[in-house]
Amino acid sequence: MMDAPLISISSLSHAFGDGSTKKTVLDGITVNFYAGEIVIIMGPSGAGKTTLLSLVGALRTVQTGSLNVGGSELHNASPCQLRAVRRRVGFIFQDQNLVPSLTACENVQLALATDSDATSKGSRRKAVELLTMVGLRQCAGKLPRELSGGQKQRVAIARALIRSPKIILADEPTAALDGHSGRVIVELLQHLARQIGCAVLLVTHDNRILDVADRLLILEDGRLDKTSWSVNRATHETCVLMKLLAGYPAAITSPEQIRTINEQFDARLQGMVGAVATMARRGESSDRTTGCLIIAENLRGLRNCLHQISHFILRRPPAAVSYTEVLCKSLNFLLLMAAQTFEMLTPANLQLLLQFTDENGPCISSIRYDYINSREASSPESGSFICDLSGIFSRTTCFLHKIAKEFKSLC
Repeated sequence: MMDAPLISISSLSHAFGDGSTKKTVLDGITVNFYAGEIVIIMGPSGAGKTTLLSLVGALRTVQTGSLNVGGSELHNASPCQLRAVRRRVGFIFQDQNLVPSLTACENVQLALATDSDATSKGSRRKAVELLTMVGLRQCAGKLPRELSGGQKQRVAIARALIRSPKIILADEPTAALDGHSGRVIVELLQHLARQIGCAVLLVTHDNRILDVADRLLILEDGRLDKTSWSVNRATHETCVLMKLLAGYPAAITSPEQIRTINEQFDARLQGMVGAVATMARRGESSDRTTGCLIIAENLRGLRNCLHQISHFILRRPPAAVSYTEVLCKSLNFLLLMAAQTFEMLTPANLQLLLQFTDENGPCISSIRYDYINSREASSPESGSFICDLSGIFSRTTCFLHKIAKEFKSLC
């Protein structure tokens, strides 16, 4: 059964100015957003990202098209209807807009100041609960000047949540923060999306936080990139997973480090599969979601092969040292090359990766046969080891080849 969208946008256009000065900022946007997901919106300056957020948040009137937020149509909505929608939306901005003379708790309470039903005691209790949720209970009595940038942003998040919104709109929430603080903020938003079941729309230029997104949308010249959501997510996750697996060669002497890589890999892969499955439920093309799940299955096979290789090398015979060194370097090169390919997914890059991972191609053949026939294979023990290891290496490159081939068919 397909999920019902929390926000439904159809043929939405918006322009500023009149006559010769008229500039179209949004041009026929059609997209849905769902409860429990975090969507990152990217694009160059002036692409219409902030305008889209302000329309969804009922801060601007809809000019053309349909915009339905939580069951309320905003096109031709009355001022009273727009105010009702705004009360159901939480806003988080780059500049936290905290009142300098109020404590963290009072800044959170301020969002309830216009509620006739809110009591001072009740709003304070709720504010403290939310500050506790974002990890700032001990800072409830501090003024903004006594807080770090990350702490002030978490106060802003608590303030955005005090009305229990189903939608959170965040405009460049990490722009003024260092890498660590920014990461804490977006992971908190991701957790809240899951825990509370709200939709988080996050505008950013920060490439470091893209992996938290269930979907990545690109706005350019007022139009949405038509890249498939599931393919977009699978591409990013595959790139990250390849970089993670590239740590295997260096970790082969450390079983504990290998175990850590496996755990991190499995957690990310599970998230990728879950996201693709969600897209399938929401009407994503069945061919594309099936293709992404095939990629995920081949990634799992690749991980298993690398784990086997590490297991073999940990107990290698002394005579087979140089072969294993060359194989590890080759693995590292191929995995990092694959990561770069999926980071910049172009037909030329995919074709190059397909050539390098072709089982019958010159790259794999030179690695496999040159060393099988070397001096290291002269003793029965090392010869058997090299043959076994070579076979697993061949299966590893086969999985890489299948992943690249599947992406080529999807893109």
